[in-house]
Amino acid sequence: MTLRNLTKNIELERNVVLCGSWWRQARGLILRPRKSAVFLFSKPRRVPLHMIGVLYPIDVLVLDKQKKIQEIKKDFKPFRFYTTKSPGHYVVEVPHGQLGPTSLGDILAFP
Repeated sequence: MTLRNLTKNIELERNVVLCGSWWRQARGLILRPRKSAVFLFSKPRRVPLHMIGVLYPIDVLVLDKQKKIQEIKKDFKPFRFYTTKSPGHYVVEVPHGQLGPTSLGDILAFP
């Protein structure tokens, strides 16, 4: 699955893991080498995240139902915890530094 920033017309990632089920959300990026993930939720919510078992820093994006970026957490380091400040329908995790010029308000595209 490909992740694109439609606002800036750039491709962010080609190898994205879709995490829609409870099990896939629990696993996320644990022990996955430098991948990206999109978490899907049925209704907007603040999401508690952990970096146990993820051995590289990531950047986290919280998106609304229209896939517009509401929050960005950069350089989320291994073995840390974080709860999103904004409720979102989607949470996107990418390796740190891969976002390029992506910013709040940008619209992302993924299946």
